[in-house]
Amino acid sequence: MIKGIDVSKAQGVIDWSKVKKSGIQFAMIRLGYGNDDVSQDDKTFEENVKGCEANGIPWGAYIYSYAMDTTEAKSEASHALRMLRGKKPTYPIAFDMEDADGYKAKRGGLSKEKAVNICTTFLSIVENSGYYVSLYASLSWLDGILNDSRLDRYDKWVAQWNTVCQYDKPYGMWQYGGDTANYIDSKYVNGISGAVDKDYAYYDYPKIIKEKGLNGWAKPTTTTPTTEKPKEEKPTSQPTTTTPPASQPTTDNGNNEEQLEKGILATLKKLINLIIQWATRKE
Repeated sequence: MIKGIDVSKAQGVIDWSKVKKSGIQFAMIRLGYGNDDVSQDDKTFEENVKGCEANGIPWGAYIYSYAMDTTEAKSEASHALRMLRGKKPTYPIAFDMEDADGYKAKRGGLSKEKAVNICTTFLSIVENSGYYVSLYASLSWLDGILNDSRLDRYDKWVAQWNTVCQYDKPYGMWQYGGDTANYIDSKYVNGISGAVDKDYAYYDYPKIIKEKGLNGWAKPTTTTPTTEKPKEEKPTSQPTTTTPPASQPTTDNGNNEEQLEKGILATLKKLINLIIQWATRKE
């Protein structure tokens, strides 16, 4: 298990160096809440990201949903993507589906179908934008209104402040304690004033996310060594030969001249002899 916390502006200014030294191994940082409106950005998000990265703490992010329909879910997805632009988290981007302040209940609540459609809309948009996504909800919501096969393919971050997590489907993170109850350890972390939510992660998210090339990380490339025979270098010009080709006879100019002279002399001697013979017969 990997121990972490989730934080928002409610924790104020955080001393991340002290948090790191206290044994915290990751953090989930709130992006903001609701529609894509700058006024609904979490004002501590940027500083919390910088603090985590400066102290080598892997981080992910979440957005608190107020969506009552899929149109608002799309706006919340745009909100998350805008806040994440240029950043490379190594933990999931979570959709926080709950009703902590009664906002949804005051507006008639959500049917099961509408709640599932809101979740799938947000999660699919962010996932298709290249991020590892997760659904955060309480055990009662996951076992009730969000218990639907269409959500089974998504990772879960279960909120149940208890000594054990009783969710019976796969999940990657468990929020085991919060500001009002923690049955496993202290509600406090050195470097943070006041109580803070605490979590366990069960997957090696940084490894998974980097290997898959998600959350802004480039997928590693593997090279296979080649055993190709090196090409032979061909000479740019034909090599010169000191011996003539066998099909061509060798010649010696000196010997040819000597043979020519001998031939001429022999011919002259024959002519002289013929002249002498002719003159003798005439007498």
